[in-house]
Amino acid sequence: MEGSREDIIVSLHLPVLLDKLSSEALRDFGSVWCAQSELGALSDVLGKIQKLLKFAEQAQVRNILVKDCLRNLRGVAYRAEDILDEFIYEACYEKDERYGGGKVRLHFPSNLKSDGLLRKHEIVPLINDELVKKLEEIEKKLEDHYLRQSSGNQKSHGGGGGGVIDEIFDTRPKSDSLVDESLTLGRKRDVEAIKNELLSSNPNPNENQKQVSVIAIVGLGGVGKTTLAQLVYNDPDVKEHFERRAWVCVSTDFNDVSLISAILESLNGRNLDLRNLDPLKCALRKEIRGKRVLIILDDVWTEKKRDWEPLRVALMEAGEGSRIIVTSRSKRVSSMMHPMYTHDLQVLSDEECWSIMERHISLNYGSIAPSLEEVGRKIARKCKGLPLAACTVAGLLSSSSSSDLNHWEEVLNSSMWDLEEIKDLPAALSLSYYFLPTHLKQCFAYCSLFPQDYLFDKERLIQLWSAEGFIKTDKAGGQYFDELLQRSFFQYYNGFNAFFVMHDLVHDLAEAVSGDVYGRFDCQKSSHSSKLETRYLSICCLNSINKDDKDHLDHKKRLSTWICLPRYNCFGRDYHIESFGGLRFLRVLDLYKSNIKMLPDDIGGLIYLHYINLSFARNIKRLPESLCDLFNLQSLILCACSELRELPRGMKYLHNLQHLDLREYDKLLSMPQGIGRLSSLKTLPEFTVSKADDGRVIRELKELRQLEGALSIRSLENVIDPLDAREADLMSKPKIDELEFWWGESGDHKDVEVLESLQPLPNQLRSLSIYNYSGLKFPRWLMIDLPSYNKLVSLELSVCHECQVLPPIGELPLLETLFLNGMKKLEELSASSSCRGEESTDEFPSLRNLYIENCPELRILPQPLLSSPTLCELRFRSCPKLRMLPTHAGGGLSRLTSLKNLGLGKEMKGLVQFLDDTDTIPPNLNRLYIRDCKSLPKGLRNLSSLQHLTLGDECKAHYSPEELPTNVIVEKAKCSWY
Repeated sequence: MEGSREDIIVSLHLPVLLDKLSSEALRDFGSVWCAQSELGALSDVLGKIQKLLKFAEQAQVRNILVKDCLRNLRGVAYRAEDILDEFIYEACYEKDERYGGGKVRLHFPSNLKSDGLLRKHEIVPLINDELVKKLEEIEKKLEDHYLRQSSGNQKSHGGGGGGVIDEIFDTRPKSDSLVDESLTLGRKRDVEAIKNELLSSNPNPNENQKQVSVIAIVGLGGVGKTTLAQLVYNDPDVKEHFERRAWVCVSTDFNDVSLISAILESLNGRNLDLRNLDPLKCALRKEIRGKRVLIILDDVWTEKKRDWEPLRVALMEAGEGSRIIVTSRSKRVSSMMHPMYTHDLQVLSDEECWSIMERHISLNYGSIAPSLEEVGRKIARKCKGLPLAACTVAGLLSSSSSSDLNHWEEVLNSSMWDLEEIKDLPAALSLSYYFLPTHLKQCFAYCSLFPQDYLFDKERLIQLWSAEGFIKTDKAGGQYFDELLQRSFFQYYNGFNAFFVMHDLVHDLAEAVSGDVYGRFDCQKSSHSSKLETRYLSICCLNSINKDDKDHLDHKKRLSTWICLPRYNCFGRDYHIESFGGLRFLRVLDLYKSNIKMLPDDIGGLIYLHYINLSFARNIKRLPESLCDLFNLQSLILCACSELRELPRGMKYLHNLQHLDLREYDKLLSMPQGIGRLSSLKTLPEFTVSKADDGRVIRELKELRQLEGALSIRSLENVIDPLDAREADLMSKPKIDELEFWWGESGDHKDVEVLESLQPLPNQLRSLSIYNYSGLKFPRWLMIDLPSYNKLVSLELSVCHECQVLPPIGELPLLETLFLNGMKKLEELSASSSCRGEESTDEFPSLRNLYIENCPELRILPQPLLSSPTLCELRFRSCPKLRMLPTHAGGGLSRLTSLKNLGLGKEMKGLVQFLDDTDTIPPNLNRLYIRDCKSLPKGLRNLSSLQHLTLGDECKAHYSPEELPTNVIVEKAKCSWY
């Protein structure tokens, strides 16, 4: 394996094993099966190894023997996970009332033994021989390597230490300010964008602080950030504008002493040989005082604000208009320096890559023969938009006769394109990976399970990371994903925030470092690593799961993860799984968007399963009762399983279940009886109240005190006795921050009592929605206590037909979004309990978005709302009596200086006419939607801020260009909301 790029990471596995060893289930198992001391010894040796892992995972880059130790350790860790999970399963089985809970056995069924039985006298030798002894040997070897490395470092560094990684990375070539402009194409617009920011006036002229403005150039390794900075640095206009210029390649060492020293040397050409920070800062202040300075800090890696502080202070003496340009692969690095402008540098087009190659191959531009050009353009497409790759391959093409067609075709068809993911990835890209923290490395390598050009769903990927034990919480997973995004390992897909992609070269890197434990099987293409060592596998269809030939059985028998990535052109579209018999060690089963119709009954034999995802498996009709034997199951994801009517009756026995996701599960008739026994449950986005037991199932929520995040309680019309709702005890659930209350059909007088009984805990709730509520008034906790819910950011009251008075919503200090719909008897949007008839200027202090729909009697909006300095978006639909705003408003909407978007939908003609006067229109309006009008409001013609005017399909207005501001975009569109 010498020369392999595989990065073996074990440091995330060991904490998971240690957590299992400290669990109540394993303590019970050790007591019953007389294995307490052995489990304790296992915990001790894992703890010792954990202390050496940071060293080992860094040292493996240079030391193949350390890598071998880590590979062995990973294998033992996987085995330990199998053994411990089986012990946990047995401990849960022994307590299960269905199987005569508490009954002591002499042996139990096991996947760990070839004969299928593990006997009591075999348990202690199993732990000692399979785990403890092997781990002690590995721990001794790692300790020897550590001591040897420490001794070597002391000798080579005079006792000063120095890390293995630093030695490797410091061998990189340093950048400088010189560039051959004839070889840099496709960056003209980028140069102009940076120049405009460089030469602009002070962006913060009113600030008293003397702070040099920062411009950040951020992008993928090898995309040309340094080249762009060089082009700007040497631009004649830039040279003329700045009195002094300095270029410093920061690289991996953001040391304040060496950095300031390097800046001084670049500014005046002299090395002052100063070793203390203070005299260096004084010298730099003196050198730049009052002068307009440009400093390039190329290839910055540090994310620590304290590293940046000494330089920032020293540069405060620079003259007005001074600038710093920072290049980095991470937006987190650049944001640490608070840039005035960030330039995201994109990959080049195939044509631009070819132009770079052409210039490298022949300075006599256009002299390449047509036959060569045809081959060259095909090669350029393989450069994937990276100028670094284009330069490299151009050097290869010009290494022999530049007119040798056979040589060019040999390059085009060379296996080097396949080997790139093993050894020829750009060094800059590899370094971007090796500088990742360990937890991000594992999460990144995991992405090799997905094919190139795959659209990543952030939430699903985080769920998988969690299921694999890479993260502790979804919140941490979100932070990890965002860090990878900031470091350019992910990119937004076509500007959409919901989906993400990986650049092909980044994906190649993920495959190169993931090694043989990760595999991908595509029945129509060659696959990424698919060997006996493979533990994590993704597949394009489920056909191979039913194959029982020896090759497939050997391949599947050690799999821990099985992810289905269905393709529309795959021959196995109608999925039918006959058996899971060959997947005994499976922990993650992801059948997202598969066409599977049912799970086989033998799924109950997959005793290690932690995670099942059947989201959008719209054909599945039932879940087998045997699923309730999966005592290790932690996550069951069932979003949008539209044909699934009920859950297995034995769900209450899944004591380790933490996540039960039933969103978009519209046909669910009821929650399974006894769900309240799942005391470990953290995620339960939807809870349906059944009619069969008169709604008493709502009591089951009482014991679910670990619930966190969002909770939607549906079919509340089925609650007969409000005391049952009180038993739900939402006040005992401090981690719930989003709540929805749904009545599926019009209720009756008891709705008020039911909602009163469901009062949530104040000081935690961020979002509250109430749908189809039939009470004549809102309960006390909304009418009187609402201001105590001071973290509420979003409030929706929808189809509350009978309510005539709103809660004091204007007193919510953080409320940003308010949506009112179907309030048929509401006449006035009253906002404060303390100011009925007397309005306060302190109302709605944070409101940004207001949507009002289907409120036919609404006539008046509160005056503070019409003067809100924060309101950005305002939409009305089907509020026909809202013709005139309060007569004492004075200026109508003109006080809404932050309002950018205004929508006037169905039945809002009166309010459209109200905009005829220029003085009634928001002065900074950017977008306006009008569903219907006979003529455009006259006030629009002087609204210079207006950029987009959208007219509904029913609009009959005829107008001339003179009636609108110049450059406004007018379009006709049908909008469903309006």
